[in-house]
Amino acid sequence: MPVGVRVSIVLDGMPDPGAPLHERIGSVDISHAGRRSADDAIVEAVERRIYDERPGTIVVTDDRGLADRIKRLGALHRRIDWLQDALDLSRRGSRVAGVPPAPIGRAGIRLPPSSATASARAEGAPVDEPDRAPWSPGRGATKKRGNPRRGRSPR
Repeated sequence: MPVGVRVSIVLDGMPDPGAPLHERIGSVDISHAGRRSADDAIVEAVERRIYDERPGTIVVTDDRGLADRIKRLGALHRRIDWLQDALDLSRRGSRVAGVPPAPIGRAGIRLPPSSATASARAEGAPVDEPDRAPWSPGRGATKKRGNPRRGRSPR
């Protein structure tokens, strides 16, 4: 783990009977949200941070609602596949020849221009994911196209 990087894992619900609500294992803090949702606990943790430190705070989740909430607070959002790639790179080294693995978290991360997104991702640097349209029926995979045996009707 890079020096100065703090990792906090927030889990929904209560811990097992007799287990503590908060515990530290190495450099990782693990806490249970208790009676509130883990999303609310994560948002509260971001809110407690000094505003100038929030751009160096990365929340890893695939929950779009939570991502929107923490972005409004000034923190960064990464998808779970970003974390998996970062951990994979730190274990095996960079996939790109000659490029050293990037640290998992860095303070003061700035949004790269969209043209640099692919190269930054290849280098393992954190990149804000562009907002994607949520799945909806008829967006391509399930869109009705008529009877394939009849062919296209003239329009």
